[in-house]
Amino acid sequence: PRHIGVITSESTAAFQDILTTIQRRAPISQVTLIPATVQGDTAPRALINALQNALEFNNVNPQNSFDVILMCRGGGSIEDLWAFNNESLAREIFDYPIPIISGVGHEIDFTIADFVADLRAPTPTAAAEIISTSYEELLGNLEYFKSNLSNLIQNKIEQLTQRIDFLEKGLVSPIQRIALQFDLILALKNRLQITITSQLEKYQEQIKSYKQNLNHLNPNEILSR
Repeated sequence: PRHIGVITSESTAAFQDILTTIQRRAPISQVTLIPATVQGDTAPRALINALQNALEFNNVNPQNSFDVILMCRGGGSIEDLWAFNNESLAREIFDYPIPIISGVGHEIDFTIADFVADLRAPTPTAAAEIISTSYEELLGNLEYFKSNLSNLIQNKIEQLTQRIDFLEKGLVSPIQRIALQFDLILALKNRLQITITSQLEKYQEQIKSYKQNLNHLNPNEILSR
């Protein structure tokens, strides 16, 4: 996320832990504190007001709106965390249009807010780790993609080179093509000459046969007989 809203008390160590974790893992993310009381009778209303303030901020600043909200506080007794069991707060979280990660108390602590939020984190620090991909991990992924892309490009170049070689072998130079056509014409000429000669010889034989037949029909020979 580009912009992370953190709803917690300004004086708690939870916010500093979140801030330190995100700055270490994802320094490009912007973190904004939305202060609220997280303990006592006034805490539920303060938390609801903080959620409503975040929505108002998004309406006023659509270009820099919150992508996710962390609702956090450190550990304590069940009485200290009781504000996060408030029904009105639970309904507000359940209907909230921005994703909410609940990180209240320690790993063994559960509140109603945990069950109605989009995601529960066992601690505030864990909530910060969930939404912040490590910068080093991102760089590693980019190097991996870069290597894969380089291999894909190299393979594609090799495939195209092989195709060019194959097509090149099928190419015939103009001189070769003319020579082939000339050979073909000579072959056709020879075949034509042989055909004409054969036909002429055939016609000559027919003429000889006709002459012989005419000789048999000579009137003088018939009269002499």
